[in-house]
Amino acid sequence: MLKIKFWRIQHILLMKVLEQGDEIKRGHFHFSASNGVYIESSCSPQMRLDVLYIRGDNEDIDDEVVHFDCGDERKAKILLNRYIEAVREYNSTLPIENKDTDDIEIIIAE
Repeated sequence: MLKIKFWRIQHILLMKVLEQGDEIKRGHFHFSASNGVYIESSCSPQMRLDVLYIRGDNEDIDDEVVHFDCGDERKAKILLNRYIEAVREYNSTLPIENKDTDDIEIIIAE
């Protein structure tokens, strides 16, 4: 299961990976959501346009809060929703027993 906390402050998105299940192989994971967002594990958590990099090979920075500047507030809102859809889609591929908790926590500061 993948559990992520997202924030949006105007045009800036922030992300922190709260939980990353053992089914995700660190540094060698790739998931392509139907909305075009990719979830990948390579080195460390990062946000890019249409890509969420989750915990990877560099365990020293697993708990860092990372950010992405979307340029404007409208784009940030759209991208945040796409990220949320992608995480939910990934979690929906897991066995039922992992679906008893919320997978996303959202805080929006306008």
